[in-house]
Amino acid sequence: MDWETVEAVCVRMSRDTYSRSTFLDDRTISTDGEEHRVPVASVMDAFNANPPARRPVMFVAHTALCGSTLLSRCLDFPGVCLPYKEPYLLHNLSGIWRLGLQKQLHAKVGRSRPHIMDLALALVARTYGAAEKPVVKLTDTCTSLLPSILSRNPGSRILLLYHGLRRFLVAMLRYPGRRQYARNMQIRAEADLRVVGRDDLLAERELSDARCAALVWMGLMYPYLRLLAASPQRIRSLDAADFFADPEATLNRLDRFFGLEIGADRMAERLAGGVLSRDAKSADADFDSGRYRAELESAEAALRDEIDDAVAWVDRITTVEPIPATLPNPL
Repeated sequence: MDWETVEAVCVRMSRDTYSRSTFLDDRTISTDGEEHRVPVASVMDAFNANPPARRPVMFVAHTALCGSTLLSRCLDFPGVCLPYKEPYLLHNLSGIWRLGLQKQLHAKVGRSRPHIMDLALALVARTYGAAEKPVVKLTDTCTSLLPSILSRNPGSRILLLYHGLRRFLVAMLRYPGRRQYARNMQIRAEADLRVVGRDDLLAERELSDARCAALVWMGLMYPYLRLLAASPQRIRSLDAADFFADPEATLNRLDRFFGLEIGADRMAERLAGGVLSRDAKSADADFDSGRYRAELESAEAALRDEIDDAVAWVDRITTVEPIPATLPNPL
């Protein structure tokens, strides 16, 4: 949605372009390369006139840089499961939810019904056949939407994919661009920590890069812990290290939890077909897992002082409510 012009920005897609698109934002691959615009109010009116039947949608939330794109590609089975990879509409709404601007948004559209979240969830519930089930991989900023998603669709389930603190710090500190990303996410983390009653973690204002990244991690972990406690039957956690250690077993457990009905045989065939040896964000490029692990180990060694300081800082300021090494309700 373009909220400046209050238009829905649409592109024509096929089942194949959903598979080939790394993310559903400005990197979406369309079938004709063109952009089509429709007033948001018209989309809402069409939704009201012919509302689709509500169906369960499964969601993957994550801490970023933890294998969520690879996991989504592994679940891509035409006719069985259609993954939506980071639809920008939900990413955009997460900021509106975090700021509490829902009423202002509806006023701008000129419609109070349907609720914009109902419309967004209906859009990502569409597939290319009744038997094909949708799985939505959210962006890491969509934590603010998860309670609303759970309340609006009782059949939905959520996987929380995460890195432990040390691995998260390696991912965020190894490149200058990622350090800046962590800086950019500090405001988001502070807002989400206030929502879950952890304002006490925000006392220190001048943070090093590593401590800032650790704050971003805590801004994800505490909301995850609240969600896991509130909806234990509908939410599972998954340490990315477990996914990487045994992707086939992990994906089969996720298949059962989400009720996708992919099946172990079909999953084994897919993994044997080379999806794990291709770059998840660029399917035309090879991926060497051994080399990748070696690079991470080298980066962690080089960053050890920064990482040790941030880990000790987190241990010190979270003594009232420690974050467990493994989150509850593991997949």
